[in-house]
Amino acid sequence: MKKVLYVAHENTKGGATHSLLNLLDHLPMNVQPYVLIPKTLGLRTLFTKDYRKILNAGTLKQELIKRNIPFYEAYYFLDNIEIKQNLIRKLFFSLIRNKELMKIKKKIKDNNINLVHSNSSVIKFGADLAKELDLKHIWHVREDIGAMFGIKGIKQKKYILSIVDNADQIIFVADSLKANFQEVYQKLFGELSKEQKNKFRRIYNGIPLTTSINKKNIKQNPINIYCFGTIYEIKGQEDLILLAKKLKQEGFPNFRIKLVGGRKKEYYDYLLNLIALNNLEEIIEFIDYTNDIDLLRSDADIEIVSSRNEAFGRVAIEAMNFGNPLIVTNVGGLNEIVEHKKNGLKYKPGDINALYENVKDIIDSKLNMDEIIINAKIRSSEFDIKICVSQISKLY
Repeated sequence: MKKVLYVAHENTKGGATHSLLNLLDHLPMNVQPYVLIPKTLGLRTLFTKDYRKILNAGTLKQELIKRNIPFYEAYYFLDNIEIKQNLIRKLFFSLIRNKELMKIKKKIKDNNINLVHSNSSVIKFGADLAKELDLKHIWHVREDIGAMFGIKGIKQKKYILSIVDNADQIIFVADSLKANFQEVYQKLFGELSKEQKNKFRRIYNGIPLTTSINKKNIKQNPINIYCFGTIYEIKGQEDLILLAKKLKQEGFPNFRIKLVGGRKKEYYDYLLNLIALNNLEEIIEFIDYTNDIDLLRSDADIEIVSSRNEAFGRVAIEAMNFGNPLIVTNVGGLNEIVEHKKNGLKYKPGDINALYENVKDIIDSKLNMDEIIINAKIRSSEFDIKICVSQISKLY
């Protein structure tokens, strides 16, 4: 029996956490999971309305209790990247870190855990646990930290070196993410050694698949265009606002655009101003983060993923598997997943004219959408969670 400690970077149910839960749900019988959850100081929970909404949609802790999976909690934060933090928070986590490491090290020893799997590249707590206990450490890289956090230069150098030096195996969720990581490493440090190259693995995220196809007949009363994902800059939801403006100008009045997800206040406020400026209040709707995604998907005529960068593209796979016509930006993992006009449509981020033409082609039935949807379903089958889990388990 292999006992594995999975180190989470959040207690909320973001994309990485959903991927972790899918992994836990499909582990082979010879793997016993334990999960480490980060505790916070709780200030956002008390004072931030949007954060409370995210918590109300469920937490990782609640999901583990449902599954009867043992877990621990400790105070740690995004300690493998250098980002702007509240000074009090930063000081607190710095002062308590050694105590928390000692506490979890005892749990690991008491339960004879023999492997640590860090579920995100932005936390170093798992790497330090593994190093101090001389355990195998697997590090999951799910993020392009340059695109997500604007981390460059010496900060990026520290991040990359930390991962390469402190992981026995490094899992990247897309070929593009792996290639970019290797390219940056080689620019900073020179050629990777054979030993270092052997650490690198590309294993796509997996999702639980459905076998049925939800064939779509684009309705006219109204046409519902959905975008799922946290409302913030890297997700690029302004494209959908500008799409609404273009559709309205071109005589497509009978449509609605629905943006589903938690919200980063500054970007959300920017979108609200953009909506007001273009008199689109009756067309654009924001929907809070929810667990009832399939219910919303059944209402969608078209899904758009407008990300400026997307390491993998979980939402795109889910849409393809569900049977919704899909338009994505041609970036990162999305570009690997979708083949233009074969299993979906693509456009360059910010190119509203191209996005508009894609939407128009779907609405005007200029494409064989039945064939595209079937191809998308076939493509999504390549991301079956069972394939992902099998590949990961072999590394244990």
